Amino acid sequence: EAVIAQTPLDAVVLSGMGVDNVLCPFIDNEKVRLRAHLLGLLQKVDRVYVVPNGTDEGMRWARSVFEQVGDWRCRVVQLDGYSRDLRCPKDWEALKRKAVRNIGVRVASAVDWLAEVDHVYEGGESVKGYPTKLEPLDKLFGGWRGGELTILAGEPGAGKSTLAAFLSLLQAGLGRSVLHMTFEVSASQMVRKWVQMVGGAPVEEMERSDYVRARKSLARKKLMLPAVRGVVGLDDVERVINDCVARMGVGHIVVDHLGFIGDHLGDRSLSQQLGITASALKRLALSNGVHVLALAHLRKKVAGEERGRPGLSDLFGSALVSQLADNVMVVRRPADIRKGNEVKDPSSSANHRTLVDLIKVRDDSGYEGVVKLGFDPRSLRYLPL
Repeated sequence: EAVIAQTPLDAVVLSGMGVDNVLCPFIDNEKVRLRAHLLGLLQKVDRVYVVPNGTDEGMRWARSVFEQVGDWRCRVVQLDGYSRDLRCPKDWEALKRKAVRNIGVRVASAVDWLAEVDHVYEGGESVKGYPTKLEPLDKLFGGWRGGELTILAGEPGAGKSTLAAFLSLLQAGLGRSVLHMTFEVSASQMVRKWVQMVGGAPVEEMERSDYVRARKSLARKKLMLPAVRGVVGLDDVERVINDCVARMGVGHIVVDHLGFIGDHLGDRSLSQQLGITASALKRLALSNGVHVLALAHLRKKVAGEERGRPGLSDLFGSALVSQLADNVMVVRRPADIRKGNEVKDPSSSANHRTLVDLIKVRDDSGYEGVVKLGFDPRSLRYLPL
């Protein structure tokens, strides 16, 4: 951990008490700008304690420090009086235990945000966000938007994990850094799937030249995966996401899937745990300005019930998850394909049709509806029909 003090006196007192890694920038107001070598050091610590002078100006200084170091890493320490009143390290440890992450809600005039609108007007990034690069989906959905949570659901075997992996590969192809958090399969299995998508055929059937070409292409892409399988803690997921955004510039995140996050249920039901996880992912999307795509299951069908076009009530944990999500997509295969009524050409991607139902789109840049895709089982690619 490290400490950033607003005044040199506070820094000297804390250092004299034996506190390690105490820093003090040259500027003590909201115009403070931490130098590159300090930011490089601070990115290597798990926790940064910020010590303002307790005035309104001090809080503005602390807020500026938070923005540069990363909100998730910082805690603000409120001194009870002056630092010179601290008698021993136990006093400092007591203050640390009372340190808070939230330093108040910032209120600004609409005028302060006009610069972002000017950027859009002058031809900057579209207000719809960045494209998925899957044309039929972009036409209806409008692209991924920072600060939003999208739920991608489907029945087992519908292809939601493969579609999510393909969408991650498309983002990496645009030069965007992608964090693909899959807990159901190993990282090597996921990378093998991406090599197959890039090479256009199963790995074991590729010629050596094709395999080398696909391998080199994938190695140039900014795709990151966690080296863990099975259930993981929500705190660990938050730490990894915040760290990858801060240090690696990740702009697109996939979580596969919601059911693998949570140390234990305790007195909570699985539906409540899914809601807590979805809430945390939404908060992470907002605080980091990234888009989070999280996979989820549909609830089991009741005996004798024929599922038609899915709705929000079909989501497992629907009460909380569907409310928190900005967008909800459901992957499904048409009934005629499931019953074996295939098209004449078995090699055609139309023979493996997939429907993506957009059943909720919160932003007015997109629309609810159905996206029709073809699926090539050899390359694992989704293609416009």
